[in-house]
Amino acid sequence: MKSIHARRRTFAALVLLAVLLLGRASGTSAQTQSSSLTLQKMALLVEGLARFHYQPQRLTQNELARGAQLSFLRNLDPYGIYLQQSDVDALSAFQLNVLRASVPDNGALLDGAALRLRRRLQDARRLAREQAAQVRLSDDGGELDWMSRERPRYAADDDELRRRWRQLLHYRALSRLYYANLPADAAEFQELIARDGAAALRAGLQREESNIQSLLDFRGGVEGYISYLLLNAIASAMDPHSAYWLDDDRRQFEAALSTRAESFGIVLEKTVFGEHRIARLIPGGPAWRSGRLNAGDSILELKFPDEQGRIIQTVDLDPYELQELLNQASRRRIVIVVRKPDSRRLEVALQKAPLQLEENVIFCYVLDGTKRIGYIYLPSFYRDLEGLEAPGAASDVARALIQLKREGIEGVILDLRDNGGGARVEAQDLAGIFLDQGPLFLQRDRDGRLELLKDRNRGAIYSGPLAVMVNARSASASEFFAGVMQDYRRALIVGSRTFGKASSQVVLPMPRSGPIADHLKLTTNMYYGLNGRSHQRRGIQPDFLLPDGSALGGREEQSPAALSAEDIDRRINTAPIASADLSDLIEASEDRVEDDEQFQRIAELSARFQRQFSADLEIPLEGGRFFRELQRFRREFEEYQNASRRRSQGFHSRSPEFAARLEAVDSYRRELHSEQRRQIDEDIYIDETYKILIDALPIFSIRRRP
Repeated sequence: MKSIHARRRTFAALVLLAVLLLGRASGTSAQTQSSSLTLQKMALLVEGLARFHYQPQRLTQNELARGAQLSFLRNLDPYGIYLQQSDVDALSAFQLNVLRASVPDNGALLDGAALRLRRRLQDARRLAREQAAQVRLSDDGGELDWMSRERPRYAADDDELRRRWRQLLHYRALSRLYYANLPADAAEFQELIARDGAAALRAGLQREESNIQSLLDFRGGVEGYISYLLLNAIASAMDPHSAYWLDDDRRQFEAALSTRAESFGIVLEKTVFGEHRIARLIPGGPAWRSGRLNAGDSILELKFPDEQGRIIQTVDLDPYELQELLNQASRRRIVIVVRKPDSRRLEVALQKAPLQLEENVIFCYVLDGTKRIGYIYLPSFYRDLEGLEAPGAASDVARALIQLKREGIEGVILDLRDNGGGARVEAQDLAGIFLDQGPLFLQRDRDGRLELLKDRNRGAIYSGPLAVMVNARSASASEFFAGVMQDYRRALIVGSRTFGKASSQVVLPMPRSGPIADHLKLTTNMYYGLNGRSHQRRGIQPDFLLPDGSALGGREEQSPAALSAEDIDRRINTAPIASADLSDLIEASEDRVEDDEQFQRIAELSARFQRQFSADLEIPLEGGRFFRELQRFRREFEEYQNASRRRSQGFHSRSPEFAARLEAVDSYRRELHSEQRRQIDEDIYIDETYKILIDALPIFSIRRRP
């Protein structure tokens, strides 16, 4: 079989062929040229998937083409506010052929989608303006019940589309008034509607018009947007982690793994009341140097001077969307409009600069109680992608462990909650920090060949008692590491079942259609534990299960395109490091959780949120009912957050001696660490993990060499 390097050379030859083909398109309309270019890219994309993807046979399955077409149509209009059912029916009549890009239906699908979407976007701009003039926020707008979380439901005719726009603008305005002001009661909300309703309606209309214009102005226009959606739909139909990327997508991916990316230097948070707020500023970053922004400032608007003065109201964004806007590689200048705690409104212009990103830097503390336990939080498996000498996640953890060992700790808690993964090699090296030597896990390629990945460095930096905290948002590299620790019984795994991603991806360049290159991210390997089982779709099941709501964001198995991984007939024998039975300790933890009112309330509210998220939206658009519905959700969500906080009676956290000396001369570090310690001391999950590890210390004292 060809090596990966040989395949890449073949792929490069295909790239050259595609570039030559691009030059032959002439004498056709701009739209047909765009379709021709997309079909050539599609052929190359499919060739790349066939040559490199872990399960290339999926390309020949009929449901893949249908799934890609459904995904493409769904993403054309995910909220059902542009297209009508007749548009979707007409486009559904064309059958996407993934394996033969040149078939007439493929070109007709692209051309038809571009024609219909452009016309509907122009219609939507007119409809939005017309219906905005019809909205009276003091009236009952009915119920917004046509927005589905699963897939869009389209309007049957023009009248229905008008009603949707009227309701959407009504909803946007009520939401803006509520979240921007957080009224105390229904009477105050009604006063806001009377006083500021017109301005809120204008702002909502402006946002929708901006959304429409951004689609019309997409790179390559509407045709470029259609092309991007179709190519990405084909790639992601192979599996949820394969994708067709624009260059900005690739840069954001690399920035997420690097500690040297450019940033505005702002760490964000969204309060339970819907405000986007500055949690802290990264020292030395652009926001820090401005001298005008502070932790606690509410972010109201983002202005983009390089994009025709585009303005975005942050109340319309979820935290992910806002962070994505700030992180986008091509976006280097921004004006942030904030509201100070004293209600002053301030505009601050910022320009990106290189800095060490805080979200990719660990921190460690000592938990002083009946026993002295070290605590390390690792938010992601980052590494230096530019070949510089900056350390990665594993080496940073190693340094933290050395600091903690000097404090005389008797155990360590490694917190991987919400750690979505990153560089797999960092997880491999991190496992080696806690193991002397030996195999770690199995890597299986597309040809079925197995490679045993081992500890790359002989000797363990820390061999004492260890607990690893995980939840449903712990994914990929986090799961590799937790799985190895579980296979060796090297650590106690505490929390909720993890996400269930056991695959890895590579990024390959696509042919240039201009000065900017696009890329293909695709899955190439699957990983298995030493027992021959993969955590793909299954996740890592903790030894100690704690209730939480982290699964609300979904797990791998919930994606229709998620790959499966059958067990393999390969077992690697390993002697467990801790050999004692955990059943008594598990029972003791279960008893504590069952007797704990806060844990039980968390379980109850998590189940309630899950039911609400699985149901279709039904939002009342009458001011009083709208206020009461949001107030109910706000109270429940606040109660959920409060339930997870309780001052620990078993320990208090402090900084290691080395960090404490730095805090004495660095006010920012002192303030930051003080807040982090408060959060640790009030985290009900850390408190229970501390108790579990204390109970387990005798088990770790009985060891056998691996």
